[in-house]
Amino acid sequence: MQGIYQIRNIKNNKIYIGSSMDIEQRWKMHKNDLRKNKHINYKLQNDWNKYGENNFVFEILEIDDQATREEISLLEQKYIDALKPHENGYNILHTVNKVSTKKEKIYNEEADDDLGNFYVKKTIRRIGNSLGLNLPSDMLKVMGLKEGDSVYVIMENGEIIIRNTSQKKDNNDPFKEKVLAIIEEYMKKNKEPK
Repeated sequence: MQGIYQIRNIKNNKIYIGSSMDIEQRWKMHKNDLRKNKHINYKLQNDWNKYGENNFVFEILEIDDQATREEISLLEQKYIDALKPHENGYNILHTVNKVSTKKEKIYNEEADDDLGNFYVKKTIRRIGNSLGLNLPSDMLKVMGLKEGDSVYVIMENGEIIIRNTSQKKDNNDPFKEKVLAIIEEYMKKNKEPK
């Protein structure tokens, strides 16, 4: 089943508008990430944590099993334009990316998708004696970050993930587990002989 859906908070009526070529699978992905406190959309994640899973409903707005991905994207944009979930809801941006594959998105200058993911192509530069990159202020704003805030930088499956440290963590925080494992390994290797 493909088409347009919304995630609605029944306490405050804020919505997130999305589209998918497989709505049931997309809902499972949303719920899985939200339950694990790892959803990329910080606004949706914060309210999920605050109000609880029972106060969110997943609703189908329109089904079109014959439409192409591009047609579904245009339909999603019409719903976003009409309902404006980026103004007082959970959508981060007010536009839908028309590019169909994640691989293509990564190589665009800037792109967003219906999960609130935001990709920016950046060049690694020398910063002092190190190599680094600058993140656009819009991206930091979307993450709820400002100058002086701390972040976790995680290397996972060949990808770099930046996580806002102010987001509530579950007890199975993979970053914390990795740090503790590194510390434990270091202590074993550098244990003083008796």
